[in-house]
Amino acid sequence: MGPTYLWFQIEELKSLGLSFGLSAKEVESALAKMVKGAVKTLFASQRTPAEVMDLVPLKPIGEDEEAIRTIYRTKLKGLYAKLKG
Repeated sequence: MGPTYLWFQIEELKSLGLSFGLSAKEVESALAKMVKGAVKTLFASQRTPAEVMDLVPLKPIGEDEEAIRTIYRTKLKGLYAKLKG
């Protein structure tokens, strides 16, 4: 189930990339590199998560991060409770 938390976001970024005039091949290549690099940096950089997240000074959806975290926490805790019970 884990990929479902990311797939819609990746597809939205792909759609936007296409709308900006990039080819499907260009967008898919860029997104694959972005996702792989993000995971590698977060887990293998010897930095704390806060330090990793501070590497890029511009956060286009930064003001919405807490709302997204709240959605994840609410939905996942509820789902886990149903599975556990």
